[in-house]
Amino acid sequence: MTEDGLTEYRVEVVGASLERKLYLITPRGREEFMRWMNADLELPPTPRSEPRLQVFFSGCLPAERQVEMLNHQLELHRERLEHLRGNQRKFNGVPPRDTPEFGDYLVLTHAIMREENDCRWLERCVELCGGAGLKHASCRAGETSVIIEIRIGPNITFQFI
Repeated sequence: MTEDGLTEYRVEVVGASLERKLYLITPRGREEFMRWMNADLELPPTPRSEPRLQVFFSGCLPAERQVEMLNHQLELHRERLEHLRGNQRKFNGVPPRDTPEFGDYLVLTHAIMREENDCRWLERCVELCGGAGLKHASCRAGETSVIIEIRIGPNITFQFI
Protein backbone atom coordinates (compact mmCIF):
# COMPACT_ATOMS: atom_id res chain seq x y z
CA MET A 1 0.00 0.00 0.00
CA THR A 2 2.94 2.30 0.61
CA GLU A 3 4.26 1.60 -2.89
CA ASP A 4 0.81 2.51 -4.27
CA GLY A 5 0.80 5.82 -2.38
CA LEU A 6 -2.08 4.79 -0.11
CA THR A 7 -0.04 4.87 3.08
CA GLU A 8 3.20 6.36 4.26
CA TYR A 9 5.27 5.59 7.32
CA ARG A 10 7.85 7.04 9.59
CA VAL A 11 10.29 5.21 11.80
CA GLU A 12 10.08 5.94 15.50
CA VAL A 13 12.63 4.97 18.11
CA VAL A 14 11.09 3.39 21.17
CA GLY A 15 13.29 3.03 24.22
CA ALA A 16 17.04 2.90 23.74
CA SER A 17 17.23 1.11 20.40
CA LEU A 18 13.91 -0.44 19.34
CA GLU A 19 12.56 0.94 16.07
CA ARG A 20 9.00 0.64 14.85
CA LYS A 21 7.16 1.86 11.80
CA LEU A 22 4.11 4.07 12.26
CA TYR A 23 1.86 3.88 9.19
CA LEU A 24 -0.40 6.76 8.21
CA ILE A 25 -3.08 6.84 5.53
CA THR A 26 -2.54 9.38 2.75
CA PRO A 27 -5.30 11.53 1.22
CA ARG A 28 -5.30 9.17 -1.78
CA GLY A 29 -5.45 6.21 0.61
CA ARG A 30 -8.43 7.75 2.40
CA GLU A 31 -10.21 8.19 -0.96
CA GLU A 32 -9.59 4.53 -1.84
CA PHE A 33 -10.68 3.43 1.63
CA MET A 34 -13.95 5.37 1.38
CA ARG A 35 -14.56 4.00 -2.13
CA TRP A 36 -14.12 0.48 -0.72
CA MET A 37 -16.33 1.25 2.28
CA ASN A 38 -19.14 2.49 0.00
CA ALA A 39 -18.94 -0.52 -2.34
CA ASP A 40 -21.50 -3.34 -2.18
CA LEU A 41 -19.21 -6.34 -1.83
CA GLU A 42 -19.97 -9.82 -3.09
CA LEU A 43 -20.29 -12.66 -0.60
CA PRO A 44 -16.96 -14.54 -0.47
CA PRO A 45 -16.96 -18.33 -0.86
CA THR A 46 -17.61 -20.37 2.26
CA PRO A 47 -14.25 -20.98 3.92
CA ARG A 48 -13.02 -24.55 4.06
CA SER A 49 -13.12 -26.17 7.45
CA GLU A 50 -11.22 -29.35 8.23
CA PRO A 51 -13.47 -30.16 11.23
CA ARG A 52 -16.58 -29.73 9.06
CA LEU A 53 -15.02 -32.00 6.46
CA GLN A 54 -14.39 -34.55 9.19
CA VAL A 55 -18.07 -34.37 10.15
CA PHE A 56 -19.03 -34.85 6.49
CA PHE A 57 -17.09 -38.13 6.34
CA SER A 58 -17.84 -39.22 9.92
CA GLY A 59 -20.33 -41.83 8.73
CA CYS A 60 -17.39 -44.15 8.09
CA LEU A 61 -16.58 -44.20 11.82
CA PRO A 62 -18.09 -46.50 14.42
CA ALA A 63 -21.09 -44.76 16.01
CA GLU A 64 -19.37 -44.31 19.38
CA ARG A 65 -16.29 -42.66 17.82
CA GLN A 66 -18.50 -40.47 15.64
CA VAL A 67 -20.29 -39.11 18.72
CA GLU A 68 -16.95 -38.68 20.55
CA MET A 69 -15.60 -36.66 17.65
CA LEU A 70 -18.71 -34.47 17.53
CA ASN A 71 -18.64 -33.93 21.30
CA HIS A 72 -14.96 -32.99 21.08
CA GLN A 73 -15.72 -30.38 18.42
CA LEU A 74 -18.67 -29.17 20.48
CA GLU A 75 -16.46 -28.72 23.53
CA LEU A 76 -13.91 -26.70 21.51
CA HIS A 77 -16.65 -24.42 20.21
CA ARG A 78 -18.08 -23.99 23.71
CA GLU A 79 -14.65 -22.97 25.00
CA ARG A 80 -14.26 -20.45 22.19
CA LEU A 81 -17.79 -19.18 22.83
CA GLU A 82 -17.04 -18.64 26.52
CA HIS A 83 -13.83 -16.79 25.60
CA LEU A 84 -15.75 -14.51 23.23
CA ARG A 85 -18.47 -13.89 25.80
CA GLY A 86 -15.72 -12.92 28.26
CA ASN A 87 -14.47 -10.38 25.74
CA GLN A 88 -17.99 -9.04 25.33
CA ARG A 89 -18.36 -8.60 29.10
CA LYS A 90 -15.51 -6.05 28.93
CA PHE A 91 -17.93 -3.66 27.23
CA ASN A 92 -20.33 -1.67 29.38
CA GLY A 93 -23.28 -2.13 27.05
CA VAL A 94 -23.28 -1.29 23.36
CA PRO A 95 -20.69 1.40 22.59
CA PRO A 96 -21.83 4.59 20.83
CA ARG A 97 -22.09 4.13 17.07
CA ASP A 98 -19.53 6.82 16.27
CA THR A 99 -16.69 5.20 18.26
CA PRO A 100 -14.10 2.63 17.11
CA GLU A 101 -15.35 0.32 19.87
CA PHE A 102 -18.73 0.04 18.12
CA GLY A 103 -17.17 -1.76 15.14
CA ASP A 104 -15.30 -4.08 17.51
CA TYR A 105 -18.58 -4.80 19.29
CA LEU A 106 -20.38 -5.61 16.02
CA VAL A 107 -17.66 -8.01 14.87
CA LEU A 108 -17.53 -9.64 18.31
CA THR A 109 -21.32 -10.05 18.25
CA HIS A 110 -20.98 -11.84 14.90
CA ALA A 111 -18.29 -14.15 16.29
CA ILE A 112 -20.48 -15.02 19.31
CA MET A 113 -23.50 -15.71 17.11
CA ARG A 114 -21.37 -17.87 14.78
CA GLU A 115 -20.11 -19.96 17.70
CA GLU A 116 -23.62 -20.27 19.18
CA ASN A 117 -24.86 -21.53 15.84
CA ASP A 118 -21.94 -23.96 15.48
CA CYS A 119 -22.77 -25.31 18.96
CA ARG A 120 -26.43 -25.76 18.02
CA TRP A 121 -25.41 -27.52 14.79
CA LEU A 122 -23.02 -29.88 16.59
CA GLU A 123 -25.64 -30.59 19.28
CA ARG A 124 -28.07 -31.52 16.52
CA CYS A 125 -25.41 -33.71 14.87
CA VAL A 126 -24.89 -35.57 18.17
CA GLU A 127 -28.65 -35.99 18.49
CA LEU A 128 -28.97 -37.31 14.93
CA CYS A 129 -26.11 -39.75 15.54
CA GLY A 130 -27.98 -41.18 18.51
CA GLY A 131 -25.64 -39.76 21.11
CA ALA A 132 -27.32 -39.90 24.49
CA GLY A 133 -26.38 -39.32 28.07
CA LEU A 134 -25.30 -36.28 30.01
CA LYS A 135 -22.45 -35.58 27.60
CA HIS A 136 -24.86 -33.41 25.67
CA ALA A 137 -25.74 -30.26 27.58
CA SER A 138 -26.18 -26.82 26.12
CA CYS A 139 -26.42 -23.32 27.51
CA ARG A 140 -28.10 -20.48 25.69
CA ALA A 141 -28.01 -17.00 27.14
CA GLY A 142 -31.31 -15.18 26.92
CA GLU A 143 -31.72 -11.48 27.52
CA THR A 144 -32.55 -11.91 31.20
CA SER A 145 -32.02 -15.60 31.91
CA VAL A 146 -29.92 -18.63 31.10
CA ILE A 147 -31.56 -21.79 29.83
CA ILE A 148 -29.70 -25.02 30.52
CA GLU A 149 -30.88 -27.91 28.42
CA ILE A 150 -29.84 -31.52 29.08
CA ARG A 151 -30.81 -34.27 26.67
CA ILE A 152 -31.01 -37.73 28.19
CA GLY A 153 -32.09 -39.47 25.03
CA PRO A 154 -33.52 -38.69 21.63
CA ASN A 155 -36.96 -37.84 23.03
CA ILE A 156 -36.20 -36.72 26.60
CA THR A 157 -35.03 -33.16 27.30
CA PHE A 158 -34.86 -31.29 30.58
CA GLN A 159 -34.71 -27.50 30.63
CA PHE A 160 -33.67 -25.49 33.66
CA ILE A 161 -34.42 -21.78 33.54
